[in-house]
Amino acid sequence: MRDVIPLLLWEQRTEPDQPFALRRTRRSGARIWLERPWFSSGDGELLGVVVDATGTLPPTLSSRWGKDPVLATAVPAATTLPPLVRPADLLLTSVAGEVVDPRPGRPVTPFAQLPLVDVEGAPTVQVCGYRPEYHPGRRQWFVDVAMDPGASLWPFVRLAVARYQPDSLPRHELSPVVVTEWVQPLPERTTTLSRRTSGAVRVTVTGPVGLTRMPPRRQVTVTDADALLRASREVFATVQRAPEAGGSDLEWVDHEQVRLPLAGTDGTVVTWSAELELPEELPVATPGRSKHWRVLVEEYEYLDADPAEGPKTGTPGTERRLVYADHVPL
Repeated sequence: MRDVIPLLLWEQRTEPDQPFALRRTRRSGARIWLERPWFSSGDGELLGVVVDATGTLPPTLSSRWGKDPVLATAVPAATTLPPLVRPADLLLTSVAGEVVDPRPGRPVTPFAQLPLVDVEGAPTVQVCGYRPEYHPGRRQWFVDVAMDPGASLWPFVRLAVARYQPDSLPRHELSPVVVTEWVQPLPERTTTLSRRTSGAVRVTVTGPVGLTRMPPRRQVTVTDADALLRASREVFATVQRAPEAGGSDLEWVDHEQVRLPLAGTDGTVVTWSAELELPEELPVATPGRSKHWRVLVEEYEYLDADPAEGPKTGTPGTERRLVYADHVPL
């Protein structure tokens, strides 16, 4: 194993109950870059992600995840096991006896009970296999591991991995286990564009949130959820027009930009929504086809920061970082 970085997985589909709406979802996880050579144990070699359902193994032998202590966000489920497989997928796999139609970033084998023969006592662990892919540009193998952290924002994840050869002699399926560095999957976000009139587009963004900055104690009775959330993060939508012929992709022209106000919340998952006026009327159609118009969506997270110069005293300053960006053609 060489490195691990956050993974971005994009899904796009139309809304079944809205004929003129398009939904794009960003999911996350981890991409593990592997050292060559691969297939040292033969054809069919997989990368196994090792978990310990009993919670008795040391952290150097099994995957772990936990909450970011800096954020006020939903606490991960009461388990140290990373959320690698959805309950619906587990049910389907248990019925079929195998992984049915594995999706990008998902395991291609069911969880297997295997011993760690190189560890004293040969403890049994659960292993699911992921199929490596080859990146010709980097001339490296990699494995994408999708995760579903639910309402927990920026969890810390460390994976325990090993070479996994399902077609091996019994008790020789796994190589010694190694652990990745800690990685933080990005927040899941779903953006929906809907058209009802020729002169406007409605933009809706949904996903889990956390607070990076809490109000002072004297303000704990704040009832305006939108104002409270704005201290930690804001979402903006901008209508953009394509550059003239011959222009680059960096030359899209900004038109109206709107901050999306909070439209609904259940405490940990929120929805921002607003309607943007278009600079000119466009035929009402399902978004995703226009080559000349698009909507840029950006989410910024605000953090307390020390002043750039001088003593670190007084009221903290503010820095922002871009945590989500997408553009959707109209």
